[in-house]
Amino acid sequence: MASIRVLRARHARVALLLLAIVSVWLGGKSWCVHRGHSALFRAGLVLAEGPCSANCFASGEGQFTTRRLQHPRSLGHDASHCAFWRPRSVRTNLAAAPEPGAADNVRTVAPFLVPEPFGPLFESRPEDGGDSVVIWLHSGGGNGAFALYTVGAELRQELPSTSFLFPTGPLRLPFPRWVNFGYNEVNVALENTSSLVDFGGLEGMDESVKYVHALIEYELARGIQPGRVFLAGFSQGGALALEAGLSSRARIGGIFGLSTFLLGSVPTGAQVVPVHPFHGDADPVVPLAWAEHTRTVLETAGVAASLRVYPGLWHSRCAEENADVVSVNVALENTSSLVDFGGLEGMDESVKYVHALIEYELARGIQPGRVFLAG
Repeated sequence: MASIRVLRARHARVALLLLAIVSVWLGGKSWCVHRGHSALFRAGLVLAEGPCSANCFASGEGQFTTRRLQHPRSLGHDASHCAFWRPRSVRTNLAAAPEPGAADNVRTVAPFLVPEPFGPLFESRPEDGGDSVVIWLHSGGGNGAFALYTVGAELRQELPSTSFLFPTGPLRLPFPRWVNFGYNEVNVALENTSSLVDFGGLEGMDESVKYVHALIEYELARGIQPGRVFLAGFSQGGALALEAGLSSRARIGGIFGLSTFLLGSVPTGAQVVPVHPFHGDADPVVPLAWAEHTRTVLETAGVAASLRVYPGLWHSRCAEENADVVSVNVALENTSSLVDFGGLEGMDESVKYVHALIEYELARGIQPGRVFLAG
């Protein structure tokens, strides 16, 4: 048994050494950074940078296509608004307050401090500060930098007025992950999908949820309306997005879950937030049955969920799915603007009229529970 523990420890050290070597190699490449060199993460996280093609990303967040990704410098944004990196020990994300002339709704606030034990937080913001925000939670084994250069590079082009946050989970060996949903739990769930309801409260989830809630509150403090804050996540990151979004104090605009699943049940007192799962029917890592189970649990609890399935898609993303995520996000952003139209001319007068009709029927002896409004 002792020899096994030593062997595992050696494997862990070798893995971290390989991560460091790759990170140093990538560190010499072109990087959109603020102050300093992207040599390697203090936590031993891999920096995934540059163009990609099909099958080159093990975590699946890289788009499953042969189209080459653009470097963030080519996206039409000044580097100071693109992405920022600093060692974990500094604990700031340095995405500074917007320049003078920023959007009217955006307020100047102190820099966000990343709590222990989480890794670096990467931000991509429009020059005016943006009028909405997407918080993207990476998969198990991913990190914020990886998501920035895959997901961020593509969504930035389609949603130019949206800010993007790419946090990094704690390094839980052998790789960064948000919750301790390990091999044992996975094997049980593969044998019996309904057992996913038994995995609420796993180690790391509460801590990760509090971190995401803090990011949401930070954006609200900046002046972003709750209905224009969106959580998105791939695989394990999607499980965190569901837990954090449904339990948030503020009713956010929506939750996007890509190739993901719900751990446990819907939180008590959950917000009625639109949930949009996206899933490939050929996913061998997170079976489609897990997504169908998630939709059933959500709908049973009164949470609307629309599941979109992509034929032939593995545990990855595709161009069609990417377009659907963008279109759903735009639709939800437009819907959230309805909250600005309360108190329009004529509404108070009409409401008083309907109230008078109700009182008339009650005076006739109709029980309140037998009076119905329809429109």
